[in-house]
Amino acid sequence: MIWTLVTFVPVLLLRLYIELLGTMLRNLQFMFVGSKHFSREAYDKASKTFDKSILERRLDGKVCVVTGANQGLGLACSQALAKCGATLYMVCRNAERGQKAVQGVQDKTGNPNVHLRLCDVSSVKSILGLVAELDKPGSKIDVLVQNAGVLLNEPQKSEDGYDLNFATNMLGPYILTRLLEGVLKRSAPSRVIFVSSGGMLTQPLDVDVQKAPSARGYDGTALYARDKRRQVAVAERLAELWNDSGVKVLSMHPGWATTEGVRKSIPGFYKFYQDKFRDPEQGADTIAYLALEDEDKLVPGGFYLDRAPQAKHLSMGGTQYSKSELDRLMANLDSMVSQTEYRTMAASAGLAGRASTSMTCTHSHASGSSSTGNSSSGSGFSSSGSGSSNSIRSSSSSGGSGNSSSMSIGSGSSSSGSSCNSSSMSSGSDYSRSINSGSSRSSRGSKKKAATMTAVAAAAAVVAAAARGGAVRRAVVMKNEQGRRSWKRRGGPRMTKNE
Repeated sequence: MIWTLVTFVPVLLLRLYIELLGTMLRNLQFMFVGSKHFSREAYDKASKTFDKSILERRLDGKVCVVTGANQGLGLACSQALAKCGATLYMVCRNAERGQKAVQGVQDKTGNPNVHLRLCDVSSVKSILGLVAELDKPGSKIDVLVQNAGVLLNEPQKSEDGYDLNFATNMLGPYILTRLLEGVLKRSAPSRVIFVSSGGMLTQPLDVDVQKAPSARGYDGTALYARDKRRQVAVAERLAELWNDSGVKVLSMHPGWATTEGVRKSIPGFYKFYQDKFRDPEQGADTIAYLALEDEDKLVPGGFYLDRAPQAKHLSMGGTQYSKSELDRLMANLDSMVSQTEYRTMAASAGLAGRASTSMTCTHSHASGSSSTGNSSSGSGFSSSGSGSSNSIRSSSSSGGSGNSSSMSIGSGSSSSGSSCNSSSMSSGSDYSRSINSGSSRSSRGSKKKAATMTAVAAAAAVVAAAARGGAVRRAVVMKNEQGRRSWKRRGGPRMTKNE
């Protein structure tokens, strides 16, 4: 025991020292790079070489969707796209602020085709409602700008039980992008633009998204930067997966731009560097550029600043990652999607006053499996990778006097009176997904609805208990197996703790 402590403690201290030194080096290099390239002066210098005619191109007949559109970069981007004649959907969380922003964009640009869509991107139910509105028969999306974000310095939970920073900055945008995959591919050539942050340069890629951050020592700034790193990584991987489908996926960062979020969330940093901050229009310039530039002039999966692709890692950052890590990240996100939708839809009556759907989630591992079905609205996808598989199939329906929800246990399938059309893609044996969407007729009558939702809640409890029990049983089996192997190595009848 003493020898273990003597050898282990110095190694642990050395590791902590190296990690601390690496963090300090990254932060110092980030401040140097940021002062040189992210400032207002850097934008003024770069803009001298900009082709100003690009932002004068027309987007008539094109459909653009911008999340987080009521202020800051989202509002500035919305104005730029509306000015070019796009049919614009401004996605906002608050109806009053959103309507005011829409009216302002219409008045400033003279474009009447600017519309408000309400959605809280940290909420799966809210996202499903938005998807149901955007992905209708005959609809299209030419440009999707994932701009919504938040930086909270105190831990808060989303309605689905996840850290609110993560739910807003990473999980929500990922779910929305994946569920709109079908309409994006039908609209090809189309584009998805993730509005990231230069702060991501200070963080490595953390693929363990299921692990909630500790409330003790909660660092909202670091968590924000970590999610922005994940956004860039996801854009990189989706760009590769969707390369042949005509959907170009990109990421960018606006430099140090003045927004309400920056002033409130990192007041010390803003106060110190406020003279160097860009205005929102300068920060949003690259977003509009990526929406308007010719397809062949953009780098798929590129990370842009001031209309040019940038390095995704600092030279001394030590933040590089592998393709297998990207696949693990996306597989873990997909796993969370199925779990989150299951919990959300099982706990509610679906989207009040809206169309309902029959959704089936299947999540299986090598050591065990479970399947559940839930009701929601929108479209779904399935994925497999890193030894696990998840699938979500949903079909939207419109009811007469009422909406219905259904859950099936054990079958891993759902039926609602109609077939689903599907489009699928794959990229080798490590990772594959399929999109399934369709339409169905829901049952009518308030009594049937109430009975069905009771069944949903009961089934949710059964599945949760089964999952917990399965996890315990697998742990016991693994532990006993380890004990038996240990006994065999000893070559004698001595019993281990588990035997």
